Amino acid sequence: MERLEGTDSSFCATGAPKTQCLCSEKQRFLNLIYNEMHSDSKAPTPHIELYDKNSWHTFVQVMHILLTIVPIVFFFAIARIVGQKLEYRIPPNSSCGYAIEFLLIVVPTVLIVNVFNNYIGQLMVVFWGSLLGLMYVVYKSKNQRRWYVLGGHRPIVLTLLRAAINLLTALCILAVDFESFPKNFRKTRRYGAGLMDVGIGLFVFAMGTVSKPSKNIAHITKSLWTVVLLLVLGLGRTLLIMFINYNQDEHEYGLHLNAFYTLALTKFFGCLFSGIAKNNLRHMIAGVALLIIHECCLQLYTSAFVMNPDIERDTFLRANREGILSLPGFVALYLISIVIGQSLKMQDKALRHRVFIDKLRALGIASVVLWVLVVGCIFTVSIARVTCNLGYVTWILALAVTMAFLFIIVFHLILSTIWPICDIEEDFESLLNSTVTTSCHENSLPALVKAVNANGLVFFLLANVLTGAVNIYLEPSVRSDFESICILTVYMFIAISFVYLLHRLKIRIA
Repeated sequence: MERLEGTDSSFCATGAPKTQCLCSEKQRFLNLIYNEMHSDSKAPTPHIELYDKNSWHTFVQVMHILLTIVPIVFFFAIARIVGQKLEYRIPPNSSCGYAIEFLLIVVPTVLIVNVFNNYIGQLMVVFWGSLLGLMYVVYKSKNQRRWYVLGGHRPIVLTLLRAAINLLTALCILAVDFESFPKNFRKTRRYGAGLMDVGIGLFVFAMGTVSKPSKNIAHITKSLWTVVLLLVLGLGRTLLIMFINYNQDEHEYGLHLNAFYTLALTKFFGCLFSGIAKNNLRHMIAGVALLIIHECCLQLYTSAFVMNPDIERDTFLRANREGILSLPGFVALYLISIVIGQSLKMQDKALRHRVFIDKLRALGIASVVLWVLVVGCIFTVSIARVTCNLGYVTWILALAVTMAFLFIIVFHLILSTIWPICDIEEDFESLLNSTVTTSCHENSLPALVKAVNANGLVFFLLANVLTGAVNIYLEPSVRSDFESICILTVYMFIAISFVYLLHRLKIRIA
């Protein structure tokens, strides 16, 4: 189930004082943190504080979040290099190989997101310096005769991107309960940007990139199975919350809705629009048009309605206004993500150097353009996850495209030149239909990455179950930095090991 959040109200959902109803230790901790974050506000009234866009602070936060996410690209690459160097001593799919990948990918990620986040600037200097040095080596290698195996209809970059999204999301849903987690990474209630805010957006992006444009009724009907599964998960979470009388944060998706409902309804309406749009150009036009209409509605009325804390939640629409009125933005994000996913998929399993560089350049230009738009949005309409406005959608697209751009540079341009799995030269053209490309594709990714990607939904659900268990039995809000890192590492190890076992057994559930 989705991660459970608390509210900042001094009353429970029933209207009774908190001292008269069931409230967890985690709830009191989140309330304390929220009060600390807003205690220094100089706003004379709550309304001014809630609607303050604070553009410069949001800009700094957006850049900080980008620097926090980027290192996982390098952790994946380091694991790939070490695994390649040790493949003759340690089989890639062995338990020992998996343990090495866990130490090289997950443990550093846990540290970067938590206790070492204050040193992210110094770390990025090292990473970017190394990247520029390696790109110079690639430039001097004169590799114009090389072919690049991108994966064809199953691009390697999408596997890497989806695995990164799953790992970061699973880590953050528990890390937020520890005091070691940076306070400015928590979810925003109105305008602003936090690391926790990117989760639902990146999930929608990942869902869109692997979706095919709906060409007929049969394809739409097939997609409904995913919709039904997500609705069942959403309903299960809602019933569980009602059963245990737990206070969920009504400012996220509303009083009854949650992220599973958002994903399900986004998939449903996205498939309907996709069936009408047919091709990539129409998908892009439909997505952009829907996003502009959504933003106009937000500016005219919807934002004030969604963000006004004085509006009673006495009807279904009012009670769930955050989840319902953010749907157009998520559907627009889904439609645009389909186009990006299709552009990353190739007809050929491998590309010549010139064609590869052209596509890489186009992706880099798209990334720069998106970041320019993000900055423009920050100082105009701002970023609001709660309404999925123009700024939020643009920010998510910029993050995802930038990550894809970096993954392609590191894994295809640098690693395939300096530490190639398959040394493919000009004569490869006659081998396009052989098993060479399949072998290169399979061996170019760490087994941990493939395991998380293969059963991403199972991994996410297990992570949520474990998060609930940790909150019930281990009281994360009172743990020291060292204890929090130990607990988070064990938590990630259990969740990843389960899907890794499924991967070894060749079982793919969801």
